[in-house]
Formats: sequence, C-alpha cells, structure tokens
Amino acid sequence: MDISKIDSRQIEPKIRLFDLNRFLDEILTGFRNEKIIRDKSHLKVELKKGLSDDQSMISSDPAKIRHIFSLLLNNAAKFTSEGFIRIGYKIHRQNIRFFVKDSGKGIAPDKLETVFERFRQEDETLSRKYGGVGLGLSIAKGIVELMGGKISVKSKPGKGSTLWFEIPMN
Repeated sequence: MDISKIDSRQIEPKIRLFDLNRFLDEILTGFRNEKIIRDKSHLKVELKKGLSDDQSMISSDPAKIRHIFSLLLNNAAKFTSEGFIRIGYKIHRQNIRFFVKDSGKGIAPDKLETVFERFRQEDETLSRKYGGVGLGLSIAKGIVELMGGKISVKSKPGKGSTLWFEIPMN
C-alpha cells in the first residue's frame, strides 16, 4: 500500500514545528518496547543528538520521519544479534542527516546498491535466515525522496551498517 501511494504521489509531507530531541526520545522508547528488540535485551540501544534541547525545534513532517525510522530500526534489529544499535542526527549544511547504525552482520559491497530496490535483499537465496519481502528500505527511500531528501548506506560485512537519510530543514 505504501509503495502504491508513493508511486502515485498520494503522500505529501505535512510540515509542522516540533521538538526533534523529544521526538527521538519517544521513538527510542517505543523501539525498546517492540518485540523485535525486547527479545534482544542484551543489545545496547543509544541515541546521539545533534542539537541541544533548547535548539531542537524544527519544521518537518514527524509522521514521515517516524515511519522512516521504524523501517530502518526494524531492519537493524533483524540483522543485529550482538553489540549495538545507535540512532541520531546531525546538521549537515541546510539539512538534517539522520542515521541508524548497527553492529550487525553488514552488507556485502556488491549488494549495497540493491538494498533500496523493491523485493531485493542482500541474501536472496531460498534458504535465507532472515524474513521479509524486501520492501522496507525501498519504502523508506520513497518517503525520503518525497520529502526532498536522499538516503544511503555504508557497510562492512561482519562489522555492521549505517543507513542515513538527509532531508531539508524547512
């Protein structure tokens, strides 16, 4: 359904002023309460803020940002069995660059570009260990692009991945 709405441009950003630091605290609290991460209570989950609390009022679409983070965090939790998941942001030029970094299994270099394609996954064998249909990251990419931004990934097999997305500060 999300893919259809993105393709037909039925999703538009709803820009409003909100407290980014408090918003990310809420996202992290919600993530810690989800079953996918509760079953991995040994993982360290951290938040890195790029602005002080008194500077963190921004204008953007919090619902879209929450959706993107949900997709990226669930992906990180799926592929991280030991270590950490870290989320955060920093100001980068006139944009906000958000990230989800993990110490998970990582992605092979020849698969980095395909992870954002629909129905594609790093492991595309029938006997793959991890579930899903390969839509989460393509949905995240579509939402980010609708917001005028871009998304990318850096990864090393066995060392983890960093997915980041950058959107304009309105």
